[in-house]
Order: sequence, then structure tokens, then C-alpha cells
Amino acid sequence: MSLAHQIAQPNGIAARAVAARASAGVPLNLIRVDGGTQSRAMLQNSVIEEYASAIAAGVEFPPVVLFYDGTDHWLADGFHRVRAFAVAGIDLIPADIRQGTRRDAILYSVGANETHGLRRTNDDKRRAVLVLLNDEEWAKWSDREIARKCNVGHPLVASLRPKLTGISSSDSKPRTYTTKHGTRATMNTSAIGKTKQAEPEMDVEEDEDFEETQIDLRRGNKIILPDGMTPVDVARQGMAREQNGEDAATIAKSLKISAINYRAACDIVFLADRSGYSPSDAAIVDLAFKTMLDMKIADAREIIDPVAVKVWGKSKAPRADREQARVDQFEHAFGVINHTCAAAAELDLPYLSVAQAKAAAREVKTARKHLQTLLNRIEAIHHD
Repeated sequence: MSLAHQIAQPNGIAARAVAARASAGVPLNLIRVDGGTQSRAMLQNSVIEEYASAIAAGVEFPPVVLFYDGTDHWLADGFHRVRAFAVAGIDLIPADIRQGTRRDAILYSVGANETHGLRRTNDDKRRAVLVLLNDEEWAKWSDREIARKCNVGHPLVASLRPKLTGISSSDSKPRTYTTKHGTRATMNTSAIGKTKQAEPEMDVEEDEDFEETQIDLRRGNKIILPDGMTPVDVARQGMAREQNGEDAATIAKSLKISAINYRAACDIVFLADRSGYSPSDAAIVDLAFKTMLDMKIADAREIIDPVAVKVWGKSKAPRADREQARVDQFEHAFGVINHTCAAAAELDLPYLSVAQAKAAAREVKTARKHLQTLLNRIEAIHHD
């Protein structure tokens, strides 16, 4: 049993109290998701929606994994499930609560979902490795130990480490030994097992924006910006420059922020400047904005994603085009619904048998039920 696993095992009186709470379900509002314990590259809305539908239908999901430090419950595994329970409108979620700190939750998270749940993508695995390599303590571990914790192959760690530190694999450090004369000497092991021929490149997927994103990775899940700038400063300056015709990627590079974090900062500021949200969506936007001010743009991007999808859909078009396209789609759909209902109301009905009339009535009632559900959703937008 690994040390991390031993630490995670509950014990004693405090553990029994934790277990009692877990059996009854943990309120979603007690679960901390903002501590950098999410090691996936991104959450998938389609999976959240699929899980939410299954939860609403009564399907039982495995408990999420939380680490409790006496004050906070840090989510280590189950981010899709937590979001899905919220979407399904269920406030309590089954949980496996373990004693431990936020760092214990992070260490558990980097190796989660390798054998269960939604399998990790290459981006997910790379992000998990980078979480450890960007930590002052964990970066000192060997490539093989980091690979073991992250459940990845050690060549991936070996390929990413030099790009962060400029130092080659930690598994190739010099070794000391005693010579036959009794003196101490140092052996450089970096060339052991190598030939003079050029070795083939490892088949490891690289981060396409790696050089650009290095500045975003210096403090774990917190980014660094030059000259004391905040993400809000970057976003407002960048959006003003975009209005003058500058390219977003060029702006991001000049402001020393990765393109993905620049786009996220602009989106969050843009959404924060809007009004007319429902209370729940307004709370999400506020939390995302505060998280971004703490220099945790990746976390903020995940928090605000449900609202962004509501406003813009899943479009990847430029920000200026997304919202209008969404509104146009909405108005077109309702124009079709209104036209169809008006045409149906004026149908010239043929003679119907009793069975046909009952079947037609059922179809009309079903359509009315769907329209009522849609009406309820629309009315609930500003009344939840």
C-alpha cells in the first residue's frame, strides 16, 4: 500500500464522523472545486448532460472522492459527476471522504480515471504530469515516480521536464561510487545504453503552444503576468486592441499570456460585464471572476463554462459573432414553432374515427407538454 493511500485512509473518531456524513451524502455547496485539484485539460459538457439525464432517471453513480482537512472538502475525483448533480437539481451527492489536505487531493487527482469513468485524453495526461512538474516539491521526484503517480509512461514525463526546467531526465543524474583504490568518483550515467546513432523521437504528443504557455505554468495553477497586470487588465487591453483589428494570438503573445488563457480572460470579463442573469448564473459568473482575479484562469474557465454555453452555445467562432448567432438561432426556432402551431390550428380536419381522434388528442397533449416545459424553462431563467 502506497504512502499516499495510507494517508488517505480514514481512522479514529474523526474518521467515523466523516463516514457518517458521507453515507448521507455531501451537500454540493460544501465541496471545494477551486483548489487546483482538477487535473483534466477540460470538462466535457456532453458528458455532464449525459450524466445529469441518467441521474434524473435514478441511475446510481459511484461516490466522488473528497479529501477533508478539518475545514474544507477538496474534490479529487468526480468533477463531471458533481457538475451533473447540480444540473440535475440534486443537492446531495454520495462521497468517499478521506482525511487529507488539498495537496493530497491534487496527488490523488493526477492519477484518477485511468481505469474507470471517462478515460483520460492525451491532453489530460499531459496536464496531470505538468501539475507535478510545476510543483517545487513534486518536481524533485524522478520521472518514473511522477509517471507512476500520474499513471502514464515515463517517456512522457521525460519529454516534458526539459521544457519546463531546461534539465534533462532526473533518471540520468550522475552517480558516485568507490574505485578499487578506495577513492570516491562520479559516473555520468546519461549515455549508458545509448549508441552514437541518432535515436528516433518518442511518439509523445506535444503541447502545440508549449513555449507560449510556459509563463502560465510557473506557479502550479496560478499564472504569472508581467508588470503587475491582472487578467482583467489583459482582457480589457486586449479587447480594445482587437476592436482596432489586431489578431488575438498576436495580442496574447505581446502580453505574455497563453492564447487559451487570453481567450478565457476575455470571455470571463465579457460575461461579467453583461447583466440579466438568473441568480444561479450570476453566482457562477461572480465566482469565476473572483477565481480569475486570484490568477487561476484555468479554474475560472471551467467554472464559467456552463454560463458560456448558455450564452454562446458550443460555437468556436470569434466572440463578437457567437452571441448574435445564438440569438438568431433562437428566434428562428421560435418563428418555426409559432408558424407550425398557427397552421395546425387551421387544419381542415377529415372525419376521424374514435381511435384516430384519441390518437390525435394524445399527440396534441404531448406537444403541449413539451411547449409547457419550454415555457417553464424560459420563465425560470430570471426566477430561480
